[in-house]
Amino acid sequence: MKASPISKALEGYEIVDLSHALDDSKPGAHTRYSRITWMTPVMRDGFNAAMIFIFEHAGTHVDAPIHLAGVEGSTIEKIPLEKWVGDCIVLDMRGKEANGLVSVEEVKAWEGKNGDISEGDLVLFDFGWPSGWHEPDPDDKFSYREDPGISEEVARYLVAKKVKLVGSDVPNLDASSDKKSPAHRALLDAHIAVLETMTNLEKLPPRGSFLIALPLNIVDGSGSPVRAVAYIPRL
Repeated sequence: MKASPISKALEGYEIVDLSHALDDSKPGAHTRYSRITWMTPVMRDGFNAAMIFIFEHAGTHVDAPIHLAGVEGSTIEKIPLEKWVGDCIVLDMRGKEANGLVSVEEVKAWEGKNGDISEGDLVLFDFGWPSGWHEPDPDDKFSYREDPGISEEVARYLVAKKVKLVGSDVPNLDASSDKKSPAHRALLDAHIAVLETMTNLEKLPPRGSFLIALPLNIVDGSGSPVRAVAYIPRL
């Protein structure tokens, strides 16, 4: 079969998985996932199958505007698919202290080195935070308590830039110490998609990758788990 123009164009790219695997061993505050065996090959119908019970905001997931109380907007199935795909930029904020906030000055400094954030960009913040995701967590460090985030001012700066999506590798775009979620509210009020609890962001270049993070088509959903991937240029 002759390769399509899209297939040929993608030959110069590789796919990076940006989603955590779902299982019941991950930190409980942002997982709420269970899998129950329903049939096995030795049972009547002769095939493997299982029932899964999952929180809309489990693991790597997206938020719909309706997720936050007091925010009016779309449920997940009404958000245009174009919101979840596009050119991606990655801001390296590794080393940010626990509960620390990214400032507008830091974002502008990144732009000074890498070029301006543009309308329609999908903007990701790499905090390097999931390093302990698969390890024992007796102090519950990764359960919405100490993770860094972006400030409300940064969120409003990105709203003014008319970006399509903002994401990060932490379970909450706001620092965990701020329970009012001002960054979330600023973005969701502006109908800007939010993507959280990502992984492997350090594998993406500051510019030049293409993100796909499609949610499940859940009627009246406040969010959805996603399998987020990025196409990056082959070296």
